[in-house]
Amino acid sequence: MFDFADEGADEGVDAIVFLARDALGKPSDLVAWTLSPRQIAAHWGAAWVLGEENIYAPRLGDALAIHRTPLGWLRAGRNGVVILDPRRAALSLFTMGPFATEDCEHGREMRTFFARSMPSIYVPRHHVREPAGNAQ
Repeated sequence: MFDFADEGADEGVDAIVFLARDALGKPSDLVAWTLSPRQIAAHWGAAWVLGEENIYAPRLGDALAIHRTPLGWLRAGRNGVVILDPRRAALSLFTMGPFATEDCEHGREMRTFFARSMPSIYVPRHHVREPAGNAQ
């Protein structure tokens, strides 16, 4: 749900609204983007990226472009994606590379973004072996 204005506020926030499409290119959500302050959100929470239909489209070896903002996405002719929900995107895009970012700094941000998506792994205590020489 869009929540760019405080509850009960007299004035709203100007936003540009996009129609988000699912992997099959069918409408899935409405996405609002504000310029000041910069915020982006899906109305119903169904869309986790803008441009989802581009993820599974044939790329013939090309990298999937990840854009910081909808403006970059529009400038690229709506090619690639804009991440709306970082948690879902990290899990869903993890195996969909290679990726093309906007610049070196954005590339470092994406490397950190994907590194954090590694799940925690727990091993039952009775399966943990003590290192040699530490047995009691």
